[in-house]
Amino acid sequence: MKAPLAGGAPIMLAADSYFVHDLAISATSLYWTDPYALYKVSVDGGTPAAVTTRAPATGGVGMIAVDQTNLYWIDNDGNIEMMPLAGGSPPTVLVSNLFNATGIAVDATNVYWTNYDGTIKTIVRR
Repeated sequence: MKAPLAGGAPIMLAADSYFVHDLAISATSLYWTDPYALYKVSVDGGTPAAVTTRAPATGGVGMIAVDQTNLYWIDNDGNIEMMPLAGGSPPTVLVSNLFNATGIAVDATNVYWTNYDGTIKTIVRR
């Protein structure tokens, strides 16, 4: 759901979304994760679409971040992956074998993540 910053009634963007773990927003779409998939819906609402899905045995999807061109996420196997917002190509693994990564953010040049031990890490995006 969304609501105007100035207040007002909430607006339903998508229904039947269970076990939502994280949200990220671009200029045109809202993205969210459940244990095994990434979804998107227009910021105006509509029918959600799966961006990528994962079988339970391959590690689900955790935290997500978005910039103007790409979607980033931490999967449950300890990898940070990236794929274009436009879709059409398989995800690129940016970092692998992380232990307990808990959050993710991006800026114009870097990807940042946090670990359960309280450290903040970064890499330059490819």
